[in-house]
Amino acid sequence: RRSGGGWLCASRRKTPHTEPQRSSDPQPQRLETHQRARQNARAHNRKTRSCRLLVGEMALRAFKQPAARLTGALPLFRDVCRNVPTVLTLFDVDMTVSEARGIVKDMFRRNAHVEDPRTAAILVHKGRTELDEAMLQYKTKAQIMYLLEPRDLTEKQLVEDAEEAAFFRGG
Repeated sequence: RRSGGGWLCASRRKTPHTEPQRSSDPQPQRLETHQRARQNARAHNRKTRSCRLLVGEMALRAFKQPAARLTGALPLFRDVCRNVPTVLTLFDVDMTVSEARGIVKDMFRRNAHVEDPRTAAILVHKGRTELDEAMLQYKTKAQIMYLLEPRDLTEKQLVEDAEEAAFFRGG
């Protein structure tokens, strides 16, 4: 390296210019260079074409997948099913693990029709929050039972529903 006004790094040093050895016939060398350039172009086209096809295929595959898979509903379902025995023990719920998992499965199936990714993301966030609060015991037993127990309609509610249905039928 030179000190005053020299090069910045060793890789930028200029090497003495040497002329390539020329053969008597310049055509073969030009032909080889041309063939090499064509091969490189073909290889590049193959790579970019396959990349374009792959990217297009991935985009199509992502478009066809339901929103639940894209937002993390399946990992949430697995986490909830994995933590069901712990929640039942923590809150002393008189229910078998298989019954509780069946109720959780029904909760997820009720929202299986959701296709909007933002709505699915909100539902997953709410479910994750519910699970975290249950695991940290921020919830009471009554709140857990409200989620796990099937809500049967009382006689009064059934009568009101029948009257309402008759009203809307025009009868």
